[in-house]
Amino acid sequence: MTSKVFEKTYSALWADLDPNSHMRHTAYNDYAAQARVDYLNDIGFSMSMLKSLHLGPILLKEETEFYKEINLGEPFRVSVHLLGRDGEKKFWMEHHLMREEILCARIRVLVAFLDLKTRKMAPIPDGLLKKFAEEKDS
Repeated sequence: MTSKVFEKTYSALWADLDPNSHMRHTAYNDYAAQARVDYLNDIGFSMSMLKSLHLGPILLKEETEFYKEINLGEPFRVSVHLLGRDGEKKFWMEHHLMREEILCARIRVLVAFLDLKTRKMAPIPDGLLKKFAEEKDS
């Protein structure tokens, strides 16, 4: 399944740098996480809405491949691609961190929702399942 791309632009901050004067490895993942939250909000799954459902997004797996540096103040885009489901409770997303047209990093994550009452993995919410169906049909 391929998806329509959701994208946000950021700039590397001083706090994002490592001793080599480029963006530290964990900052790439931090920006991908922020883009995921922004994407969920954009499709109607704000953190406050999820909290009202007693759900919290969790990562089960995160794989990062680094290709190019991002330096202080450089603008870069983070895209969010909804890849598909892995059963009834898990789904895959992929992020591309791009500086102009240069792929700087690819991050693939396996996501689920934690039921905040039972502390167990919850089924994917119906609204998100509808989003998977829309993406598959487009």
